[in-house]
Amino acid sequence: MLYRILFVTLGMKIDRRLAPLLLVSFLSTVAFSALWSFMGIWAASYMHAGFTTIGIMYALDALAAATTGYLGGRLSDRIGRRQVIGTAWGVESLASIALGFGGHHLIFGIIMVVIAGAASGPGFAATNAMVGDLVSESRHESAYGTLRVISNIGYVMGPPLGGLALLDKDWLVFFLSVAGMGFISALVSFARLPIDDYSHETTVFRDNGRLVTVLRDTPFVLLLLSTFAGFVVYVAYEVVLPIVTVTSYGLRPASWGLLAMIDPFLVVVLQARITKIVSKVSMKRKLSGALVLMGVPFLFLLIKGTGWSVATVISLFAVGEMIWSPASQSLAASLAPDSARGAYMGAFGASGSAAWAIGPLIDLHLRGSWGLSAPWAFTAMIGIAAALLGAAAAATAQRRAFLRRQ
Repeated sequence: MLYRILFVTLGMKIDRRLAPLLLVSFLSTVAFSALWSFMGIWAASYMHAGFTTIGIMYALDALAAATTGYLGGRLSDRIGRRQVIGTAWGVESLASIALGFGGHHLIFGIIMVVIAGAASGPGFAATNAMVGDLVSESRHESAYGTLRVISNIGYVMGPPLGGLALLDKDWLVFFLSVAGMGFISALVSFARLPIDDYSHETTVFRDNGRLVTVLRDTPFVLLLLSTFAGFVVYVAYEVVLPIVTVTSYGLRPASWGLLAMIDPFLVVVLQARITKIVSKVSMKRKLSGALVLMGVPFLFLLIKGTGWSVATVISLFAVGEMIWSPASQSLAASLAPDSARGAYMGAFGASGSAAWAIGPLIDLHLRGSWGLSAPWAFTAMIGIAAALLGAAAAATAQRRAFLRRQ
């Protein structure tokens, strides 16, 4: 009854087929958003790692997630989504326990962080593929929007709960708490997710799921490039903006904490409604308009960097992101053959992970070498490039669907 009231309040329709997957996503997001929110703090304050070392750690983590995302997604085409999702969250929980008992051994700690990141890739790939399995193509965009709302509720709850676990500055308690919630999500995965057999006949699986086959799919490759560029824009919001807000615009860290709440709050409150509003808009216009709205507003910061201007940029970015994320996921799922949806969604997620590995290095280098204006101009240009690539992907996909109907 409670979740029904929540869904109606947020403007979402209940799809009972998705309910177990939404529960698993919520539990895993609460657990691992807490883990990753404090990972940099743990590395700096407890492990006494330098900034360069922390940057390398995050890059290795992103590259591991990119690699295993495709492989794990393809594996889910073979053995089933449930097994991959449950195993992924279980392995990430084991890595959390190892971090808690690892002491001050920096290399060991970095290895466990990379293992945790490598486990997350298959989990997200199989989750996104399962959405495409469970609902019809006409409901894909709405379903991905619903999944995103639930995940953002988890993102809002996870870090504060992680902070409570650290009240006594006991990292063992923190990592064990994360692992406990992670294991619950793994157990619920095995107990509640659909037991349908998602595996496919071996020869079909080998043909459609091979990376070379995926990369020959022109509209999907265009979408991958657009998604990579879109996540470079996202990195500017997630990594560069908080640094610049505090170090260059003179805002206090606590002020950024309030500004950082704008995006998840808007997503939770407005995601379902915005998805419904733009449901009749063509995919080409949705992708291009959304990515422009995400990247171009950063140019406002060239004029003046104040709390209000930052809030305005975040708000416009959030609206664009709410259109872009479910639309791009929906297009990726519709382009994927049924026998290789996991592989396709794994490759789709890998493009975002690659942006997380490369984006911060580019943005921070531009900030240090060319000044404060450089990363914002670069972000706006990347947003426009992502929009053009997204429009091309949608147009090519539409043309291919039209030819198949002839």
